Amino acid sequence: MDGASEFKILVPFVGGPAIDAALAKAGWSLEDLDLVRVHEANLTLNESIVSMWRERGLRGRVSQRSAAGSATPPAPRFRWPWR
Repeated sequence: MDGASEFKILVPFVGGPAIDAALAKAGWSLEDLDLVRVHEANLTLNESIVSMWRERGLRGRVSQRSAAGSATPPAPRFRWPWR
């Protein structure tokens, strides 16, 4: 695995079109999120992705465990605001 190459692809994808597509299916946007639970075990990736989300409108809290290998929860956890 080439970490630098993966970083260059993964961060813009998850920070942009991937989250946009997931939220669009629910009819939401980054501004609608109160809390985001980040799953990725690599804290550098987490910080870069969350930074992109913040630049694009995320105002909610971000929760993440410190990584110990892949000992993070098996899925991201989002709490959506009820309308």
